[in-house]
Amino acid sequence: MAKPAAPAPRSKPKSGRVWRGPKERFNKIRKTKALHTTWEKKEQQKLQHKGAKQLEAELKEQSLIKRKAEHERIKKRRAIREKNREKAEIVQQVTNPKKLKNMTKKQRKKIKIVE
Repeated sequence: MAKPAAPAPRSKPKSGRVWRGPKERFNKIRKTKALHTTWEKKEQQKLQHKGAKQLEAELKEQSLIKRKAEHERIKKRRAIREKNREKAEIVQQVTNPKKLKNMTKKQRKKIKIVE
């Protein structure tokens, strides 16, 4: 088979823009065909996507369970801490009500009434 003849060398354009090539007609420009995936590939992608979604749901569920367990642990720890704080409180009984009248408002707010 004979090779197609190379086009003749062009002379320098009048405008001086040597980097510009000759223009082609729009209908002569070869268009690329759209990429179509086969049905098997689509099914495979669906399965992969489904598997990824399932894995994501499992991970979310595990994370939620972990968070709930941590929340419960913190709640219990707070309750124990509060109970211990109440046990360790120093309580002083006020027998003279005049002392309450002489206290400032701030001091009265700090008083806790225990029955």
